[in-house]
Amino acid sequence: IYLLVGCVGYYFKGTEASGYFLDNLGFGPLYRTASALLCFHMMVAFLILGNVLSRMIHVWVSPRYVNDLGWRGKLEWFGCTTSVVVLSFVIANAIPFFEELTSLVGGLLVPSLNLIFPILFYVKTLRMVEKKVSPPWLLSHKGCREPPSPRRN
Repeated sequence: IYLLVGCVGYYFKGTEASGYFLDNLGFGPLYRTASALLCFHMMVAFLILGNVLSRMIHVWVSPRYVNDLGWRGKLEWFGCTTSVVVLSFVIANAIPFFEELTSLVGGLLVPSLNLIFPILFYVKTLRMVEKKVSPPWLLSHKGCREPPSPRRN
């Protein structure tokens, strides 16, 4: 969908397209709707990723109370999540070139995170459950197929 949006935007704006895509829309109802949807997307993404990061910090700081539903576990969880939110805000506002930094990090990491790691995780998962698997690049030319089931002796 990102490629489609980029191609349509470039088709209509050409070389005059600005880096931030919503700036190409002009201020109006379409701009407001797109901004609201982008804000919702960012909040959900931060909620998901922030929880994972907070859990990792909580396990590292206090593994004894990670799954504790008492006041101590909840208080520690609140401290971890609040720390992640505050630190994210401070970093985003303290770095004057934050937009360029996120573009660089995204450009460097997105291909490996979206294309390479899922294949590696898939192969590793199959090996963990003791299944034999052909490397993904040796799949049938007729399309993807399920890996062969393991032979039982």
